[in-house]
Amino acid sequence: MAANKTPDIDCSSLDHLVLRLKTLKVKDLWMFPYLSKPKVDSLNSSVESMQLIGCLDDNNEITQIGR
Repeated sequence: MAANKTPDIDCSSLDHLVLRLKTLKVKDLWMFPYLSKPKVDSLNSSVESMQLIGCLDDNNEITQIGR
């Protein structure tokens, strides 16, 4: 593997990851010990998207739609 390869987590949507972690009852997505930490902007964007479509509520808790 090339030393300068961009981690996959920086190249893909985090929506599925956000929902999966919330299903597993992870409270703080930003402090979770990722192997490759995603960019904060990407994580924020994904959380906002999940809120807009009703998968997460205003407290970032998973809703019935998100399950």
